[in-house]
Amino acid sequence: MKGEGSEILFASSLGKLHGYYHDVPGAQSVALVLPPNPRYGATMKNKVVKCIYSCFANRGFSVLRMNYRGVGYSSGQVSVRDEDLIRDANAAIEWLQSCYPLVSSFWVSGFSFGAWLALNLVMRRPEISGFVAAALPLKVCDFSFLSPCVVPGLIVQGDQDQFCDVADLVKLTSPVSERLSKFKVEILEGADCRMSDSVHFGLLQQKIDDYLSFALSPSSVRVPYEEEEIYHDTDIEERILVEEQV
Repeated sequence: MKGEGSEILFASSLGKLHGYYHDVPGAQSVALVLPPNPRYGATMKNKVVKCIYSCFANRGFSVLRMNYRGVGYSSGQVSVRDEDLIRDANAAIEWLQSCYPLVSSFWVSGFSFGAWLALNLVMRRPEISGFVAAALPLKVCDFSFLSPCVVPGLIVQGDQDQFCDVADLVKLTSPVSERLSKFKVEILEGADCRMSDSVHFGLLQQKIDDYLSFALSPSSVRVPYEEEEIYHDTDIEERILVEEQV
């Protein structure tokens, strides 16, 4: 499956947010993918973000990855407030729900700071049914809110990640893993916070694909997805879908 994604602008309380969207008409499963911290220049073009996006697309999900406010064609300026970025992610969920009001499975995912945002959404929004989180920055973000989690999901972490001590991650997640059979933590030996070298990037992709095979129903069919990415530099509103704020 190639070239079926498209750039979009969708409405938020701030204005318009910029995303890249793989639409599967009649999809029963939908996923949102959140990039790392925009204060350090991260965008939805991040290699790991695109990997997670493709893993969901391979499984027949409709998938959206997004730029936060002030990034790409998104309105406004990059915010120093984490709560503003949570609002942006919530706006993306609400837009997806408006497209798929009867969807049976709603997943969120993220990389690094995006993983922190995704897990915040898991704990705040009861409609979320699963998650994928890569490279949790435990040393710089507070994840203590995760302890009462009742949503199954996958965490993939490198044991050489300078922003996370694996022992601390195991201590945080063990009570949840014991409670939920489909809550998994996978450790990539030798991987740092970027997971972008060819070996660990391939392992990350395999771990996500294996988990989706495990977590989804037997009827889930893998549809090979290869993204043909075209980003426009000018006149974007003439070429992409625009959702006007009500």
